[in-house]
Amino acid sequence: MVWNPYLGQTRWIQPRNNSHKHRPAGRFNHRPAGRFYMGYDSNNNHKILWFSSMYREYEIYDFKSDAWTVIDVNTDQDHIIDNQRVSLKGNVYFIAHDILKEEAFLLSFDFTCERFGPSLPLPFHCCHEDTVLLSTVREEQLAVLFQKSDAYEMGIWITTKIELNIVLWSKFLKVDMTLPNSYWFEDLSFFLVDEKKKVAMVSVLDIETCKNYKTYILGENGYYREVDLRKSKGCLLMCSYVPSLVQIQ
Repeated sequence: MVWNPYLGQTRWIQPRNNSHKHRPAGRFNHRPAGRFYMGYDSNNNHKILWFSSMYREYEIYDFKSDAWTVIDVNTDQDHIIDNQRVSLKGNVYFIAHDILKEEAFLLSFDFTCERFGPSLPLPFHCCHEDTVLLSTVREEQLAVLFQKSDAYEMGIWITTKIELNIVLWSKFLKVDMTLPNSYWFEDLSFFLVDEKKKVAMVSVLDIETCKNYKTYILGENGYYREVDLRKSKGCLLMCSYVPSLVQIQ
């Protein structure tokens, strides 16, 4: 289901076939065969990308034609696409990992060409144990948060230039976890930045219940404040949202 909360519209989209449903991963359990990501092309035509890294299958749903199309996309077998992703200017950006080189990089999907872009550098070197999160700034820039698993330090960078084949980064905030009143964050799940106030909001998810977030405002020189959010009775997911007038019905 696609939902535009600003207009109060919903639209049910039927899968092309059973490939979008769950496939067996073992005798007693199942896992999702793929993931869905939304964007739009240069004509402002909205589309949905579905792909399965496990089965190397890729499909595009076009809102205008109301049809699924199988696309031929070549991806490196040594690359793993993480679930960390954001949409920016119609394209989707992912955190991906190179298994052989043991490093992460930024990967984009262009909904106009319906192709993945080249590997783009992150402003740090990291491995699977480290925390890397993506966010957007005013629908114009990307932001990335990095917390190394064995160091008491967190860094946030913002892009000064972002295109499908080039990215430039600038350091936005450095948080020293060794300062008094500092907090070591585990299971970080979401963050936002405020450029004017030079602060970031980070949220930590209770992975055992998936219900309650602990949210903090962090800034320079050890600034730290906990924000009280209402508890949720069900599974709580946080994301940034910009109101849209796009008709989906």
